[in-house]
Amino acid sequence: MSVQGNKVDVGTYITKVKMSRKVRILVEGPHDKVYLSNLLDTLKVNARIKVETATNLIGDCPVTRKNNKAKIMKIHEKCKNQSAYSNLYYLCDREFYKFEIGDKIEDLMDEHESDYNLNWTIGHSLENYFLNPEIINVGFSFLAHTQHKKEALTKLSVVLSQALNIVAAITLAAKDAGIKFTYPCSIIKWQNFKFQGDTLQLCVTNTEPLAAKLFSKYDQIKPAVDASDKKAIARICRGHTAIVLLQRVFSACIYNVGQDNDKDTAKSDADNFSSLNEKHISTALSQAWISNISNETNNYPKPLIDSVA
Repeated sequence: MSVQGNKVDVGTYITKVKMSRKVRILVEGPHDKVYLSNLLDTLKVNARIKVETATNLIGDCPVTRKNNKAKIMKIHEKCKNQSAYSNLYYLCDREFYKFEIGDKIEDLMDEHESDYNLNWTIGHSLENYFLNPEIINVGFSFLAHTQHKKEALTKLSVVLSQALNIVAAITLAAKDAGIKFTYPCSIIKWQNFKFQGDTLQLCVTNTEPLAAKLFSKYDQIKPAVDASDKKAIARICRGHTAIVLLQRVFSACIYNVGQDNDKDTAKSDADNFSSLNEKHISTALSQAWISNISNETNNYPKPLIDSVA
């Protein structure tokens, strides 16, 4: 048995589950725990459910020591189909599972899927449930401090599908190039999004070798993305990348609609929205998502919720 502060190893956790009848849901990270806990509260699901994170588990091999999803998959394989662990459920990020990329993106997971008590998100990450026009509009509206908010939100609604195409292509380009998924957000700023009427363009002139590698892959994959179904595009975007880049697209919208009135103020407003911490953006979108679910939509991991209700 290994214990480090509040953390226990995988084997100890499995034993703890077996000795208790408490219903548990194991998720990958702390953000997932917050979103899922708020969802359970909103839907008034069994208050005794305990949501736990794989970040608080110590891996027992080189792979599980570095990867939260690997911890969940290992626990699942050890516990599946055993009644002693029927109280343990899991929610994992789908990432690129059951997507095929050819001349276009093919999504082979039509509805939520599960394997015993293991449930997959319907999109790349849990945050992909937020990638809905109404949710984005409401979430960004909470945080935008500009006199041109209405016009900026209208502009965003016009270019949103194009923005998601860009995010999907960037996600796949980073994957294919073997580049860290956090890298694109470090080099793409709101000023890199340009408008030609109602057409959104990503214009980056960074000549660093890593950037060149990324955008070479981006140019190769973009036509396949543009030929794809909108639902598949929204699902394959990496959630964190989507939130940050959509934040910057909206900042560009703020500047675009306000510059003719007062360029300095428009730039300041765009800078202010772009500088908001991703956690604040995610929190606003999460609340908009929860409110949207309250209006009887099924844009959430419903099979998991139904299983533990």
